[in-house]
Amino acid sequence: ADGGGLQPLDQFVALLSRLFLPGERVTIVRNYREEDGKVRPAGHGETRLQSDWLARAESRGCVPSSDAGAWFVINPTDTGQLGDRDIVSHRHLLVESDRLPLDLQFELLMALPLPFVSVVASGRRSLHALVEINARSASHYADIATKILKPLKVLGFDTSCRNQSRLSRLAGATRSADVQVPSIQELLYLRPSDEPTGDIDHAMGELGRLLESVRERRIQPTNPRHEFYYDTSSRLYWRRNDKGSFIPVDERSVGRALAVELGLSRKSDGGGSEVEHVLNRIQTRHDVAYAGPLAGYPGGIHTDGGIRLLITSGPTLITP
Repeated sequence: ADGGGLQPLDQFVALLSRLFLPGERVTIVRNYREEDGKVRPAGHGETRLQSDWLARAESRGCVPSSDAGAWFVINPTDTGQLGDRDIVSHRHLLVESDRLPLDLQFELLMALPLPFVSVVASGRRSLHALVEINARSASHYADIATKILKPLKVLGFDTSCRNQSRLSRLAGATRSADVQVPSIQELLYLRPSDEPTGDIDHAMGELGRLLESVRERRIQPTNPRHEFYYDTSSRLYWRRNDKGSFIPVDERSVGRALAVELGLSRKSDGGGSEVEHVLNRIQTRHDVAYAGPLAGYPGGIHTDGGIRLLITSGPTLITP
């Protein structure tokens, strides 16, 4: 459901009512410090029962906020001492990106096969989306977080939002300290409470298949110059030069070409970088048993008895 048509106070009430039960404790942080032109949360915040926060906000007619807006811990807390040990229910996982253009983030989030429960604008350059994962324990939460966030890296999402005590932007608060124009941290989406969550394991499987297809399209060469082959006998790679001829290159040169010419990342988050994934793909899917000239064969890939051959140069035709 679209929450953007609600007044700020109603957005706050809707968010807390959907994410937390009346007897659960919610930690909200309003204090902040400024660092490199951006506000960051400071201190442990204030912890109250969800029902107390709602009653207090409605009696005062405003959302708890400061010039920096406000943050809240995405899962129910115990004593309010910020940290994973203070979490009493491993319910929500934060997904966000500071890299993707803001106008594309919502469309992309809604296209992902994940059980999002809410999406809130940070008031600056990102959206904060919560996935309802309902993990059984802290270790189960960590496992799910890794399986969701690590693959999302290829789409430009942050992989560091793995801790269950993560802070997210609070819907309805107004952010003014580090923006040119004061902005409401707007509630953009809230899943209706009567809509089923779905199975998180099934959702993760669907996510994996979707992102694998995205990765394949990203690394699939569209220019013949970006075709690479791995010679298992010499352990060298082969690629075309600017004249269209095949030349042998080492793995370092292939890695550089993938980064410079295709824009693939060398950075790894524990599961291998994009460059490493492509190198592995070349070795296992584009391996050849022989690379070189062969009489009677034109240049290119040929199969002989189930064995792949890369003919690096064809016969020279003599014009009569």
